Amino acid sequence: MNESKEDQILTLFKTLTPEQQQQTLNLIRKETKSNAVPVELVLNREYGLSFSELAQSLYIKLGGKAFVGYCDRDDPKLVYIVKKLGKKASGKHGCFYVGTPRVAIGEMWDIYDNDDGIERLRMNISDKIYKNEHAPLPKDADEIWTKFKVENSLLD
Repeated sequence: MNESKEDQILTLFKTLTPEQQQQTLNLIRKETKSNAVPVELVLNREYGLSFSELAQSLYIKLGGKAFVGYCDRDDPKLVYIVKKLGKKASGKHGCFYVGTPRVAIGEMWDIYDNDDGIERLRMNISDKIYKNEHAPLPKDADEIWTKFKVENSLLD
């Protein structure tokens, strides 16, 4: 099996003691702090996670696949949709917005809520490593958006 370098590092990291893991994370933080960049993430202000039919339809038009219970919150297409549709991107359960935390490539992060439905970002606590491996937003995204607005009577 051909593991990526990130997967090999993560496997090795998991073999360290908690103290060694913390020391390693502290070292990484010092080294990568200057490499942290703003990352746009779709976060939720309410319980549940559902996108509107409009959001799902636009996602597919932008080249994405239908949502099946999970979506990558840093997907540029998803971020674009939430910015463009605003509240109309949210389904029955959810109120989405775009947050912009600073995350370094290779830094570990996780989205969680504190039993109040409001999602937050935790750094350095999970095995989700920020890799920024999403396909970029299509070059004609604004053209697709303009056509989509007309088709769905979303004129300003």
